[in-house]
Amino acid sequence: MVNCDILIKEKRKTLSITIGKNGEIIVKAPIFLSENKINEFIDKKKNWIEKHTTKIKNINRQFSDVISTRKILLFNDLYNVEEINNLKQTTFQNNTLYIKPCKTLEERELLIKKWYLKNAKEILSNRLEYFSNIMNLEYKSFKLTNAKTKWGSCSTLKKIDLNWRLIMLKSELQDYVIVHELCHLLEMNHSDKFYKCVESVLKDYKKRRNDIKNSSFVLQLYR
Repeated sequence: MVNCDILIKEKRKTLSITIGKNGEIIVKAPIFLSENKINEFIDKKKNWIEKHTTKIKNINRQFSDVISTRKILLFNDLYNVEEINNLKQTTFQNNTLYIKPCKTLEERELLIKKWYLKNAKEILSNRLEYFSNIMNLEYKSFKLTNAKTKWGSCSTLKKIDLNWRLIMLKSELQDYVIVHELCHLLEMNHSDKFYKCVESVLKDYKKRRNDIKNSSFVLQLYR
């Protein structure tokens, strides 16, 4: 039998299970639901739980240096992070990110995240402008987002949001998300017509779409 690590009872009608970023099993349940009912639900989801906890633990092992901030992930490559005394500003050179000395992991994460945000704005805005020009599509505004589950979005007001963590991925996947959101300027759905728009720019969009689904763990970094 699988046991949950965190049980949260709250005002809700249904049971839910999520897997935390460290592989912990989190169950949310109605306040007055019995322990037996909760255990029955967990047991029914045993295969799903084992599959996803194993996946997350494998990812955590593979990217332990990124999670611990010893390295950064940029364009799908890993680079070292080093602390330098008397450094005035965070600098990336010689395949290394140099930051000022930090007392805590949280402080290191904040410095690195600020550097990511600064560079993501320039990198993603340039790629968005490039594809909007070749697709002859106009958007009204662009901003970075810190979304937990989405790489990007496009509103009916033609406002495009892109997750700053995209710059951790290879450029092909960044481009897929950007083209995807631009096509929503024409089709606010995922119909055949929408994907024909995507395919007209990226012939291999199906592979890219699959690859980015397999990269969703990156959305949980630097939370």
